[in-house]
Amino acid sequence: MSRYAFNLLLGFISSALFTSEVFASVVNIEDQRNDETLGASITASGGIDGSKGTTNRRNVNADLRVDYNSARWKRFFIASGAYRTKNDESFVDQRFYHLRAMRDIKGAISGEGFYQRSEDPYRLLKQRSLVGIGIRIAPQEDWRLGASVMHESQSSTARTEGKAIRANLYAHFRRGVAENIDFLATAYLQPRLDGSVSDHLATFQSSLQFTVNQWLVINVSIEYDHDETPPETASRDEFSWGTDFSLRF
Repeated sequence: MSRYAFNLLLGFISSALFTSEVFASVVNIEDQRNDETLGASITASGGIDGSKGTTNRRNVNADLRVDYNSARWKRFFIASGAYRTKNDESFVDQRFYHLRAMRDIKGAISGEGFYQRSEDPYRLLKQRSLVGIGIRIAPQEDWRLGASVMHESQSSTARTEGKAIRANLYAHFRRGVAENIDFLATAYLQPRLDGSVSDHLATFQSSLQFTVNQWLVINVSIEYDHDETPPETASRDEFSWGTDFSLRF
């Protein structure tokens, strides 16, 4: 593979990964975990491309991931960003940050804490910040269950602001269905605890993960998102699908 083709591929991968992470009100972190490795690692990727002529375009993507795992602790940090313009007018300006630490307590039970912030003004989300603490249980090899309490702070470009205490409930299932093919399913429910019980967010994501070789993984996914109290003019329900390509070094 030439250096030029590799850079194009890397830019496309960064764009696909970031898009899948930040579009949803509830971000699926389960598929972002890397609990099997020990030690420290840093992964950085990015891409820039554009065109000039009849239509002037510029696309910039950047992703950073830091892992630091020990026998009892699992820690990771993710930062992503995307910026796109057409004829000198921007139409994408997204940022996402997530910091999480998990410690084994006893057997299949772990405790975890996290901080998350997302910004997407072109989808009416000026910012959404979360701080939470909870437990994670692995009752069987294929299942992961979690429950936490978190403080939410968010504001929209429509000049509305709000704070809330929410529960964060999730279930994650992963099983090999064929050689080098895994089926993954994750469901999240985030009801409000300090207000109306009808104020809740929900996400369901299902995917097939194809491990082509030791450095290339292809993920085909579908996702449904629901926000019972979305920003003004935004839809309550969204359905999306996509294909992501991931490089491992």
